Amino acid sequence: RFTRNGTTVQNSFSPNYFRGSASVFETGTFQIIATNIMGTVSSANFTVRVLDPNALQFNLDNALTPTPSGIELRWESGKDRVFDVYWTTNLNNGFIPIATNLPAAPPTNVFTDSVYGTERQGFYTIRLREIDDE
Repeated sequence: RFTRNGTTVQNSFSPNYFRGSASVFETGTFQIIATNIMGTVSSANFTVRVLDPNALQFNLDNALTPTPSGIELRWESGKDRVFDVYWTTNLNNGFIPIATNLPAAPPTNVFTDSVYGTERQGFYTIRLREIDDE
């Protein structure tokens, strides 16, 4: 059987375990536990990370560019997407929205933070939403 984050994975009791698809929410730490008449043996823990095919892609060579008016952010865009940009100076304090409902502008979205970007220190995160997610 397989365990994920210490909990037995449903329907994982056969010698072969197969998943046709997985979501990003199934990322976790896994372990294989095999039992027979000789006893039980457990594998070392291993991490499985499920990547989101719709995740934003960044070219780190030009994702953040200082400009005279602030910080210019660039990220891969796509049809039927809407973005929100968030900022913070401290990752422990959470993010605040600085731009919302930015429409897609394929192939690359560009946003200039002229408020917090002038401080030159901080963190950004970009939220991707489908248009009907509003």
